[in-house]
Amino acid sequence: MSDSRTIPGTAARRTILATAGAAALLLAACTSPSGDTADSGADDDGEDTSVSSDDTGDANDTDGDSQMIRPDDLDIAGAWVLTDNPDITLEIAPDGATTGFTGCNTLGAVITRDPTSPDGQLVVGDLSYTEIGCESDVMAAEAEFLAALDAVIAGQTDADGLTLTTLDGVDLTFTQG
Repeated sequence: MSDSRTIPGTAARRTILATAGAAALLLAACTSPSGDTADSGADDDGEDTSVSSDDTGDANDTDGDSQMIRPDDLDIAGAWVLTDNPDITLEIAPDGATTGFTGCNTLGAVITRDPTSPDGQLVVGDLSYTEIGCESDVMAAEAEFLAALDAVIAGQTDADGLTLTTLDGVDLTFTQG
C-alpha cells in the first residue's frame, strides 16, 4: 500500500512560486539589455522624453534643457584632486558621470551643460553621497565642498588643472590626480 499523503500548503506554495516566477519574468522584460531599469528616454516615436532630477528631487524636463558634457565641448574628464584639500577627489567621465571622495564619504553626480543659458552653464545634478560619520573638521570640510559642488555653473581646464566655479564666484581648483 502506498502512502499518498498531501503535505498541507504544498499546492499553495507551488502557486505562489509560479506567480513569483511569472512576475520576475515580467519585470525582467521591462529592463534594458544592460539591466538598467531606468527609462530609455524615448517615446514610441523615438523622441527624447527623458527627465532628470536635481538634488531636491524635482523632476526637470531635459528635452532640450540640458545635455551631457562631451569632451569636444568641455574637456573636464579625468581624475582630479582638490588643491585646498587633497583628501577630496573627483573622477569625471567623458559623458559627465562623476564619482568622488570627500575625505569621509563617496559621492556621485552627473555634470551636464544647460544649452538654454547664454554661456552654456554647467549643472551638477543627481548629487548623492554616503553619510558615514567622521571627525567634525572633516565633516565640516565635506559639507562646504558638497555645497560648493552643488552650486557649480562653469568649469575649465588649463595647464594647471581644473577650475569649477560656483554661482557665487567661488573657485574649486583641482590638479590632475
